[in-house]
Amino acid sequence: MRRALKKGKPGMYHYIAGQKIPGPPPSVSGDLTGVHGNLSGVSGDLSGVWGNLTGVQGDLSDCDLSDRDRQKGVDIRDLIDEKEEK
Repeated sequence: MRRALKKGKPGMYHYIAGQKIPGPPPSVSGDLTGVHGNLSGVSGDLSGVWGNLTGVQGDLSDCDLSDRDRQKGVDIRDLIDEKEEK
């Protein structure tokens, strides 16, 4: 056995017309400390939110985060609605 894998740096990116673009899309604002992954399909103020947003879609303003929530910090996993849409 040998070590052949590499661990990448967490970063953020989005896609436009199939092209991977480093950094957040223009629809995202706020303090992005602790945010990483694919931010395509995400919009709103991400201040105080942290975690991997790959596969997440929606507008953070729909989550009704208070200033207190943002001060404490919010794990993105706590904002994902796990119910399947029918």
